[in-house]
Amino acid sequence: MSERHNHPDGLKPRAQLPTPLEETGSSSSVAQRMLALAVSTQDLAVLHGEILDLVVPAVGADSGLLVLGPAHGKHRCFFSSHGPAARLPWSPSLAAAAEETRLPVVVADLATDARVAEGGELIAGGWHAYLCQPILSHGRVLGTLHFLARQQERFDATSLGPAATAAHVLALAVGSSGSAAEQQEVGREDEAELLMHLSRSLGNLTEQHQVPGVLLDTLARLADPDLAVIVLEESHLPWDQAMREYRPISEDLRVAACGDSLDALTRAGAAAPLDVRVREMRRGSGVLQREVAPVWRSWVHQPVERAGRVAGVVSVFAQRERAFSEPQRRMLTTVAAQVAMTLERLESVAEAERIHLESVVDAMGEGLLWIDGDWRLRMANAAARLLLQELSAGPQPPRMQRLGAVDLKLVAQQLETAPRYHSEFEMEPGPRRMSVTVSPVRGRGGATDGMVILLADITEQHALQQKLVQSEKLSALGEMISGVAHELNNPLAAVMGYAQLLDSDLVELDGEHRQEKIRTIHREAYRCQRIVQNLLSFARNQNPERRPTDLNAAVQAVIHPLEYSLRVDEVEAILELAPDLPAVMGDAHQLQQVILNLVNNAQHALREVPGPRRLRISTVQRDGRVVVQVEDNGVGIPADKLGKVFDPFFSTKAVGKGTGLGLSLAYGCIKEHGGEIRVQSPPGQGTCFTLDLPATSAPIVGQADEPSAPTQARKPVRSCSILVVDDEPNVAAVIAEVLSACGHRVEVAHDGREARKRIREGAVDLIITDLMMPHVSGHELYEDVRQHSPELAARMIFSTGDTVSEGTREFLRRTGNAYLTKPFQIETLLEIVEKALGKLE
Repeated sequence: MSERHNHPDGLKPRAQLPTPLEETGSSSSVAQRMLALAVSTQDLAVLHGEILDLVVPAVGADSGLLVLGPAHGKHRCFFSSHGPAARLPWSPSLAAAAEETRLPVVVADLATDARVAEGGELIAGGWHAYLCQPILSHGRVLGTLHFLARQQERFDATSLGPAATAAHVLALAVGSSGSAAEQQEVGREDEAELLMHLSRSLGNLTEQHQVPGVLLDTLARLADPDLAVIVLEESHLPWDQAMREYRPISEDLRVAACGDSLDALTRAGAAAPLDVRVREMRRGSGVLQREVAPVWRSWVHQPVERAGRVAGVVSVFAQRERAFSEPQRRMLTTVAAQVAMTLERLESVAEAERIHLESVVDAMGEGLLWIDGDWRLRMANAAARLLLQELSAGPQPPRMQRLGAVDLKLVAQQLETAPRYHSEFEMEPGPRRMSVTVSPVRGRGGATDGMVILLADITEQHALQQKLVQSEKLSALGEMISGVAHELNNPLAAVMGYAQLLDSDLVELDGEHRQEKIRTIHREAYRCQRIVQNLLSFARNQNPERRPTDLNAAVQAVIHPLEYSLRVDEVEAILELAPDLPAVMGDAHQLQQVILNLVNNAQHALREVPGPRRLRISTVQRDGRVVVQVEDNGVGIPADKLGKVFDPFFSTKAVGKGTGLGLSLAYGCIKEHGGEIRVQSPPGQGTCFTLDLPATSAPIVGQADEPSAPTQARKPVRSCSILVVDDEPNVAAVIAEVLSACGHRVEVAHDGREARKRIREGAVDLIITDLMMPHVSGHELYEDVRQHSPELAARMIFSTGDTVSEGTREFLRRTGNAYLTKPFQIETLLEIVEKALGKLE
């Protein structure tokens, strides 16, 4: 083991430092003479003077002074090697520093060292270098030796050996002399001062983890140990083990001391700590220490008792024999009692704060939970307890790793890189919607040690938000309606024109030309269907459904019904859509609504400027993201309003124009999709909104842009009896004619009452019924059939032109039956019929 030495500030060692009473070269004779004086001289005054006469030249000083007692307190100046001590200036500030650190203090130049408060007075007396050596006995400071020199940088490493030897001899002489009463009085004064200081320090603490630091400072003055270890129980937390070394200690000795203190805790009657957090509170080591042997020769373990149980232990260790006196052991007992009282006080304060905090937390309307690092539920307020009872079908598991639809283990992984986690889920029994916000709990070292969960019922808030979304949709639809009417009228004109042409004798058409006109009618009717479907998709109030979505298709679906309106406003719509654009995982209707809102806003802004008016929409793939930009050269947004555009109810439009919710809802929608929405509006250069969404590799399930090829009649595997119910005669006739051509036996009823009669009169294999009919609706007909023939009710097919109303969509979801959306393709009709008939045995 190599030697380890710490050197005081300002000291430049020229050689290996000698330790007290170690004979090194010329200092050996000085040490021997000092020891001889200590043995032979009975008069303390004479001994002090003779030792000073020996040590002053040995350290290279011009004068020396002995001060017994504390520097700032009741002390006595005894002997100087040159003249009366009272006439020799000295530095109480350096003496206090030596007493505090228990190390020698060397000042090479009093003129440049700011530590010396009395530097000016000393320099005025002709002194320029200073050495202060503490006199220690059993960890207690008896006084200080002061050496002064008229030459700068007079003291070096070789000066410390004689000074330390003199201090050691004087400590032995002073400690063994004087009356027992005087020594006891001094000891009691020191003990009282130490205990008062400890009491004040402990009384100022507000948290238990601060106790070891104060206690370790006190142990240095109380017992002069080489190492101290403190183990304290901490409620609901790992036991706190704090350690500080006061002199260089090997790693083996540190480990041994930690183990010994825990063993002492168990022997004292405490339950063995299952978890111990070790804190090494290093303060710095002493100076002039020999290489140490890897054994402890002295130790004291003092239990800390609270309410009749052992709650900790205070341990001190030393490598020297008989290091701790009986008074020091008694003092440790007193110190442990003070620590116990402090812990009781802190626990009472913490308990009062806990009760107050619980009352505050229980008053919250939202549920608040605390889960520790082992997934144990440590705290739940009243609202959270009620919600947990509803979420848990049975008893709460000991480890809480799931909350409703939220996997808390996955959440914990996300919290390693994110400040918080937020999601929403539907709660059964519903319909109830819950909001979950999770934040990490950080331990003292900054590591994650559990999570805090805020659980809120946002059913009403969500319903209100959906109404606001719907309001914004209807506002946008109001602006689209003229364009939609124009887009519908164009294909309808072709349908009506060719239909009249085919029904007239104005033109003679052969078979091929007649068939071409029929296909045109079909194609234009399908175009009308697509326009209506797009309009309904914007108007529909439906639950979000995440799936791979093509943003190019979303842009085109928005622009198509607006083309006429844009042309009327003389706006040039420029689409720069990247080919092979990856999909994004999202709700297509929500994303279309966001794009529609941005386009509508741009169109409004362009109306305020003269031509040319340009609206550019672009898509691009960038770094695993899909970026959509909607850019116009309109009036732009004033700089003072740019930061408010995403605020609810904020609008730059005139009063009565819009709801002021579009951009706020767009912001929330894009954030829910894991993306970002940004805005730029340089003065006089229009506005550019950017949507940035994460791409997905999942394939896009597309829709046909053209109607299917003409359907060829196909014969069924078996001929079945089918009842078609519709109050629109033409629709019922078309369905009946198609199914009859496929070989089925088809009957037609034009309302629900007639259908009931037909069902009772004969066997029916399948029913195709409209939902909205006078007298008896399709809903009522279904319920009637379900009561008498559940199997037949399961094979009912519904047809409807209303997929917007919540009642219709809820009915279709509840029954689970197949349905046709008018207008429909014949191929779709046949596929649904064959699938329903497949349920027949």
